Amino acid sequence: MNLSVDCNQLRFLILLILLASDICYQVKDENRAFYFYNEARVAATYANISQIKTESLMGLGLVTMSIGMWDEAIIILKKNLQYAWESKNTEA
Repeated sequence: MNLSVDCNQLRFLILLILLASDICYQVKDENRAFYFYNEARVAATYANISQIKTESLMGLGLVTMSIGMWDEAIIILKKNLQYAWESKNTEA
């Protein structure tokens, strides 16, 4: 029981981090948005939550595009596509 409660709390915390990153991106605070998207990605990797990991990778790609780092954005978005493809194949 304690493990399931802890996993739900961790998922909720990661979703809050993702929300903070979305808000920072909307108000054009790219530095904080990048930081929070990356924190959400790391935490989602730790918690093995593939949906949040793909959302955070997409956010990282959008932030890097908005600041003009096109080569890095392509790498991040390719990584996102690769990860989404692999996680879809493992779920089926």
